Amino acid sequence: ESLVISHRAGAVLAELSGGTDEDGPALVETYSHYADVVSRYRQALELWGDNREALTGLRRARIAFAELALRHGDERLARAQAAQMDDDAEVLELRKRVDHAIRVDLRRTRTIRLLRAFFVAVLILTAISVLYGAFLIRQINDVAEQYRLEGQRTQEELTGQIESLQQELQTLRAAAAAGDPGPGP
Repeated sequence: ESLVISHRAGAVLAELSGGTDEDGPALVETYSHYADVVSRYRQALELWGDNREALTGLRRARIAFAELALRHGDERLARAQAAQMDDDAEVLELRKRVDHAIRVDLRRTRTIRLLRAFFVAVLILTAISVLYGAFLIRQINDVAEQYRLEGQRTQEELTGQIESLQQELQTLRAAAAAGDPGPGP
């Protein structure tokens, strides 16, 4: 029965190896198929620990599963598959690539966080600048309004004084024309 299970797992693995690298639901389904193949090979090994076909098939399935996960940015899934295999040159190279991809992903994540924080800081500073600018414009408008009102009052006072002086001048002219010397010094 171990051989039958490993043959079936091998057939599914062969189909998966010829498949495409699609994203979305197809990728999830492919992941599920790889997990099923790994599970079948493990079941075959539980039934007969010396099943060579199951041993090599399990290794091939885990490597293919890890490679697929790595191509799609699922570094932790790739690491999980690579961690369950015995060390050899191919597996060590796969682990190096997985670790490198994880480091790149961590750097990218940190960079994105920093850029988000910078963007938020820029937005806050922009908002503060706009508010402060609006405050300054309001202050300038208030001062300008005060000067305008003061100028208007001064103009009204001067207009009143000019009218008063014109009336006094007319009175003096009228008095001078009538021969009245007017009020003395």
